Amino acid sequence: MSTNPRLRQYGLMGTLSRAVKYLLRFLGIKYEGYYLMANQLSDKDLSLQDINLNVKNLDINDFRAGDPRVFNESKIDFIKEKLSNKHNHSYGILDQGNLIYSTWISSGEIVFKSPVNKTIQVLPNQAIFEDSYCHPDFRGNGFHSKMNLYRLKKAKEMGFTKAIVIIVTENIPALKTQLKSGFKIEKKIWLLNIFGRQYYIERDIE
Repeated sequence: MSTNPRLRQYGLMGTLSRAVKYLLRFLGIKYEGYYLMANQLSDKDLSLQDINLNVKNLDINDFRAGDPRVFNESKIDFIKEKLSNKHNHSYGILDQGNLIYSTWISSGEIVFKSPVNKTIQVLPNQAIFEDSYCHPDFRGNGFHSKMNLYRLKKAKEMGFTKAIVIIVTENIPALKTQLKSGFKIEKKIWLLNIFGRQYYIERDIE
């Protein structure tokens, strides 16, 4: 099996698609495709007591204990601002004092920053799952699946009745994780920036 992390994440066809997108940027054409997926929580029997992980609410010092190549000063400043917003909650796992996994439950809005600046408002009953990160040394231990289940249970405890997540279309492992967790594709979203003109397109998936 290839040890290339991008190839593992996107697969051969997905990696080629990402390469084409990268090359098109030099011609002034930027685009990205996403799936908006949803999971109804109201009809599920979920309890945090079944989670066998030492998960904690993360604070800014926990992120400072993460990989400095990822959580640099710019990223730390962004996280500090994000944590100051009551709509954002971060959870993670530490190993010997080092942050090895982090993830977020947010609400209110989904913000796209590239290649188009676009904000989508969500309903108050909807939780947004975003920004999951696992340290490379701990990948392959099923943390994404386990923490996805943790977030589902935590979101229901918090009073949300629906969870939503945005997945880049080429990210097949993330797509499979969400499908196994009970998420279904609701929309396909395209963001395009063509010679400086920006476009947002979405299509419902039946």
